[in-house]
Amino acid sequence: GGPKDFIYVEHPYSQLPLFGVLDENETDTNALRCFYASRYDLLLMRAAFDPVYSSRNETLIDLVAGSHPDCQEQMGKVVDGRVACPSWNMPVVKDVLLEEDFE
Repeated sequence: GGPKDFIYVEHPYSQLPLFGVLDENETDTNALRCFYASRYDLLLMRAAFDPVYSSRNETLIDLVAGSHPDCQEQMGKVVDGRVACPSWNMPVVKDVLLEEDFE
């Protein structure tokens, strides 16, 4: 593996990563590392790869892939204050992004 002494955030306008180099005195980055590890694993699961940082969970994989029964019945709907499935129809995804992105 390569270097692991950095963190990043996405710039709110350009969506490009801004990197921060860590040194051995940095102690408040565990939450960020957990966040990015989980986000990476979710993308891996969606692309049909095994997660790297978490244990394989078939229910979570099915939810992320949109193949879980909850996704078939309630795709993108909020039920009891939670999203039943993280997969959404393309028109909803397009509404989240700027219209210019699709011209």
